[in-house]
Parts: sequence; structure tokens; C-alpha cells
Amino acid sequence: MEHYEVTISFPATDPLTGNRLAAELAAQLSGIADGVAAKTRRDTSDSQDFGSLVAVVLGAPAVIAVAQGLADWIRKQGRVDIEISREVVRLENVADKDLEKILELMLSKAIEK
Repeated sequence: MEHYEVTISFPATDPLTGNRLAAELAAQLSGIADGVAAKTRRDTSDSQDFGSLVAVVLGAPAVIAVAQGLADWIRKQGRVDIEISREVVRLENVADKDLEKILELMLSKAIEK
């Protein structure tokens, strides 16, 4: 099975908050489905933070599970701006039933690139 890397970051946050959000999200997504690995990573190699970016490695069949895990995490956070593989989205007032589908489409688009 082919694996893809998708990055998730938080463009509207300061570095400290970004580090915290990244660590929490990586913990939420790690092992959510077979073949899914999530870890924090620095945005640039010369950055001084612990890692405000989440790198998620997944196969195409895991997109739905990752979208569900990401949706659950967003629900806990409330409003949060996220960037998925350089595509920025602000999710506000999105119905629960639509949130997972939107994230699934974004993740699918990111692995097609």
C-alpha cells in the first residue's frame, strides 16, 4: 500500500500555542488506524520550537479515520485555524455532520498532490 505524508499546522497561533496544539493533535491521531503515524515536526530546520507542525503518514484507506480523529480534536478545541498541506481553512459554525466530510475531502486532496 502506498503511504502519503500530510502536514497539519496552525497558522494563526503563536509558537508556544502551536507547539501545544501540535503535540495534542499528534497524540490524538497516532495509531488511530492501521498504518497511521503522527508526530510533531519543526516547520523549518533552524526553528527553535519543539515542533508546531504535525506530520501524518497514512495510506489512502485511513483518510476517513484520520478525518474523524481530526474532527473530534477540533470539536474539543472549539474554533481553530488549521492548514493541511499548505491549504488554509478556517472552520467556524460547521455542523458536526459536515465537519468530518470537509476534512475527509481536504485530506484526500492533499494526498492526491
